[in-house]
Amino acid sequence: MRTLTSAIFIAALAAGCGPNDSSALDPGASAEVRGAVRLLADSIAHDLTHDGPTAWLRYFEVSPGFFMASEGTLTFPNYDSAAAFVPRFASGVRRIALSWSDVRVDPLRSRLAVMGASFAEAITDTSGREITIGGYFTAVAEQTPSGWRLRDAHWSMKNQQEQGV
Repeated sequence: MRTLTSAIFIAALAAGCGPNDSSALDPGASAEVRGAVRLLADSIAHDLTHDGPTAWLRYFEVSPGFFMASEGTLTFPNYDSAAAFVPRFASGVRRIALSWSDVRVDPLRSRLAVMGASFAEAITDTSGREITIGGYFTAVAEQTPSGWRLRDAHWSMKNQQEQGV
């Protein structure tokens, strides 16, 4: 009995360590995921520019697993922390514009991908002062029942410029 139990355990372990053919994507499925995540990135930039910072909340996955880090700090440990902060931040913003460049998408599965892109963001506060930042953004994007959302994200900034009124 002990030998049978050991054999079953070893077989299960080996099956779990091997490649999962059900998650492998053919070229057409990979292209579909890339297109969907690029559309997600375009939608984020468009909506943020037109609707302001609160648009981010539409694209964060509403789950306890969501998190965002920036510059080596866990900025939002979960969705609720982002939902509490973003409206406060938005109240001090008159205008914001986000643009991506060199967007890269690495499909992992049919409903999961990694995205990376250079970004430039110009934020004008309510006093008219403009801050321009740039850097690199990475995220895990997941297709949910509500569409593609960011499961987690990270910003790293390389420059910041301030301009007065």
